[in-house]
Amino acid sequence: MWIDHILPESLLNAPQELQRVIEEYGLSPDFSINDHCNWVPSHWRCNLDKGRTIFERGTALYYIGIAQSKSDKAREIERRTIQNLKADKLLGSLEIAIDEGLLSKEAVASIIQQRLEPEEEIYEPVVITFGLTIYKVLDSGLLERDVPTNYPALCDWLEKDLIRQLKSLLSCEFYYTEASGRDGETLSVRLAFIQLDCDELNRFTSPWWEILEVAPYSEIYDAIDEGLS
Repeated sequence: MWIDHILPESLLNAPQELQRVIEEYGLSPDFSINDHCNWVPSHWRCNLDKGRTIFERGTALYYIGIAQSKSDKAREIERRTIQNLKADKLLGSLEIAIDEGLLSKEAVASIIQQRLEPEEEIYEPVVITFGLTIYKVLDSGLLERDVPTNYPALCDWLEKDLIRQLKSLLSCEFYYTEASGRDGETLSVRLAFIQLDCDELNRFTSPWWEILEVAPYSEIYDAIDEGLS
C-alpha cells in the first residue's frame, strides 16, 4: 500500500491552480494537500496510474469526505505508531549498551524501579557529544606506531580509546544513544551518562577529543522524535 493524495501533491507547485480548485470545490481555505483529510491508502500501481490527475469535483469531494471521516482515527494510529518507534529506539539502545558492556542489567533495573517509585528522585541521563577532526589527529604526531591510519579503522580505534578513558575516569555508567557520526573528515560520538559526577568529568583531557555539547536526554531526543512521521 502507498499513500495517495486525493488532490495531487503537484498542486503545491501551482499555487494559483490549487487556489482555483479549493474555491471551485468549496473546500476550506486552510485545506492542506499534505494532511490526513487528503490522504488515502492506495495500491502502488493505482497510485502511479493516477499520477497528477485532478478528479472532477464530485469524485474528489466523495473521497475527501471518506478521508475526513477517518482522519481522527488515522491521527490516533499515527500517534501510537510514533510512540512505539520511540520505545523501540530506546529499547534498541539499551540492548546494544548491555551487549557492549557499557550498561549493566542492574542499572537498567534500577532505572525501571525508580519509575515505579515516583516518590524517589529520578535522574535524567545527561547526553554528551564528543568530536574530533581526523587530520588534526594524524598531524599531532601522538599516535602510536601500531595504530591504523585509514579512516574507518582509525575511527574504531579512537572510539575504543575514548570509551576506555571514560571508563577509567567515571564511576557512573553510560551508553551510546546512536551510532557515531563519520563523514570522512570528522568523528563524533554521543553518549548518555546516568548520574554523572561533573567533578569526575572535569578530569577528562584528550589531545584529540573535544566536548561539543552537554544537554539533558529529553532536550536532544524529544525534539528529534517529534519529527518522526
